[in-house]
Amino acid sequence: MQQLSVVLAGGVAALATAVIPAHASDQWHQIPDRTGLPYHQATGYMHDRDNRVEGWGRVDWSGTTVEVHAGAKLLAGSQGECAVTIIDYDVQINGTWKEDTRSPAIDCSPNGSQVISPYYSSNHPVKNLRFRTCVGDKAGGVNTFLCSPWSW
Repeated sequence: MQQLSVVLAGGVAALATAVIPAHASDQWHQIPDRTGLPYHQATGYMHDRDNRVEGWGRVDWSGTTVEVHAGAKLLAGSQGECAVTIIDYDVQINGTWKEDTRSPAIDCSPNGSQVISPYYSSNHPVKNLRFRTCVGDKAGGVNTFLCSPWSW
């Protein structure tokens, strides 16, 4: 049985990275609630370095069948900034594993309540899933220098 494993970020990515929302992908579909997969892990709250955004994530899995649920909250920001909670993972499509990134939760309302995503279930086998929260924008673009560390 394959298990999801913790992966630590080792390098610095580009300053601005576009992250596709989870619902805009054929890799994930929305479900009304978690289905009872036997294994689960939550990240606890994740903060960027300047405490401008916070978020959390939960993953449920059985083998490479995966469900995710996340939250994001913009604590303080300038016009157009958002809190973007993202997932990074390996997905198997047509027999080939590749790394991909999606955003299940985006909050663009400073000092409001957090945005909580629906539950998403993977349409393909997934492994090595990890979460982080970044300062970004409503389109899912993130500034990788203003992110929390990767968390599992």
